[in-house]
Amino acid sequence: MLVVLVGFAVAGAGLGTVFGILQSTDMLNTSDVMPQSYTSIVYDDAGTEVDKLHGKENREYVNLDEIPLHMQHAVVAIEDERFYEHGGIDMRGIFRALVENIKTKSFLQGASTITQQLIKNEVLTNEKSIVRKVKEQFLALNLEDTLEKQLGSKEAAKDYILELYLNTIALSHGLNGVEAASQYYFGKHVSDLTLAESACIASITNNPSLYAPDSQPENNKKRQTLVLDKMLELGYITQEEHDEALAEDVYANLVCTNQEESTGVANHNYFVEAMIDQLAEDLQEELGYTSAQAYKMIYNNGLEIHTTMNTEMQAILDETFTDDSMFPPSDGTLDVTYLISVADTSKPVSGPDDTSNQSHYERKTTVTSEDEVDAFVESVKDELLDDTHQLVLDKVTVSKSLQSAMVIMDQSNGQVKALVGGRGQKPGDSVFNRATQGLRQQGSAMKILASYAPAIDTGLLMPGSIIVDEPVTYGSWSPKNWQGRFFGPLTVREGIRDSMNVLAVKAFMMVGAETSFEYMKSMGLEHLVEEDKAATTALGGLT
Repeated sequence: MLVVLVGFAVAGAGLGTVFGILQSTDMLNTSDVMPQSYTSIVYDDAGTEVDKLHGKENREYVNLDEIPLHMQHAVVAIEDERFYEHGGIDMRGIFRALVENIKTKSFLQGASTITQQLIKNEVLTNEKSIVRKVKEQFLALNLEDTLEKQLGSKEAAKDYILELYLNTIALSHGLNGVEAASQYYFGKHVSDLTLAESACIASITNNPSLYAPDSQPENNKKRQTLVLDKMLELGYITQEEHDEALAEDVYANLVCTNQEESTGVANHNYFVEAMIDQLAEDLQEELGYTSAQAYKMIYNNGLEIHTTMNTEMQAILDETFTDDSMFPPSDGTLDVTYLISVADTSKPVSGPDDTSNQSHYERKTTVTSEDEVDAFVESVKDELLDDTHQLVLDKVTVSKSLQSAMVIMDQSNGQVKALVGGRGQKPGDSVFNRATQGLRQQGSAMKILASYAPAIDTGLLMPGSIIVDEPVTYGSWSPKNWQGRFFGPLTVREGIRDSMNVLAVKAFMMVGAETSFEYMKSMGLEHLVEEDKAATTALGGLT
């Protein structure tokens, strides 16, 4: 009787605990289990996909009808063989796991269904505890019941849950979902996967770092064999299909296109990075986003970004600028740029997202060896870091001192067709872009912008107007022509054609520095300063 009473007391306490957990568990909306982060796609001027942008999660959502049945069945077979039968939790699996856990005196077996795993991935955590497991099982039952009522049938509810799961599962290398994994590992859409390739990807889910086919092919092969065996046992494939898939060498077909992760080479070219920065600025200026919101949208909201890039032109630039034979020999020196963010721990912050106590620095130098690069970095750290100033993030960029950049633009519409911001293999993402970030004097292009355009627009000159090319002095400065002599009376057309210095300076003085300055501002020259209200500006000699 005592044993029975104790048994009832323990059972009652257990049920009380379970009911307490359930009362504290919020009900799910369908949107709660939908993935929140999607990969954005970049297209060139012909509408061809040229790049992808993603944050921590690389996900391209696909509908279930785009995922082949053998991919669906492979995941169901290895993850939840009674998926189409149960109502969210698998009682047979739970009892099997309970017996196994009692035998091993552990909490390793969980009998999670696909529905439970979806909830764990998108709503709960990976914490191994009774509380989390009870919540997970309760929410799984609730989700399947809700979806069945909303979609009209159990079959439709199951299909939708499987679709969400196949778009959320982690598949190593930051890949989430079978479409991103298919393109990364095999360079094709998931709809084009073979049975063997589908089983290979389905094998990763159990432990992505242990079963990734590119880094752990032997482990993946063992798991793939298990998947195919299970599919055969459940009647999803025939013996012939099983044997053919097992014989297929899927590992010879791997392409694994994430360059930066495998080789240290940048994921994005200079054009794409310049586009990202411009798009982020537009989102802030035109839609009122903060910088963080803008970049989050670009990398996580599954945008279709159509650019003006001409892929053929861009490929020519990228190839040429990595060919040292196209450039004069360097003097052997290296330019070093060191970006470092430092947090002042003595200043209070309101939370993990508060960066008000952080400062950001840029240090540059020129060295002759890699050892000097390391010494320079350490010297900057010694300068900026101490007990209350701690390193948050840093990045070192090393490049050849003799540098170059190039932009190709369609003058008929202003579209940038190709762009490269430095020589050599691009060393990483978010590096210095000399084409968009390097401020330099414009030279003789300023003759048109600062002198002739405002002079003609204000009616002071016409293309056929005569200006005398002769010695002239402004203060202590006497401009000279590049030909080394003077040519007398010339038209504005001739002055533009032959890039005559004296004519441009005279036109500038007719317009006046103040008016010229306003015209240049309106043309989009954003970095002018008051000191540029000078005659030397007519020749591009800006500060």
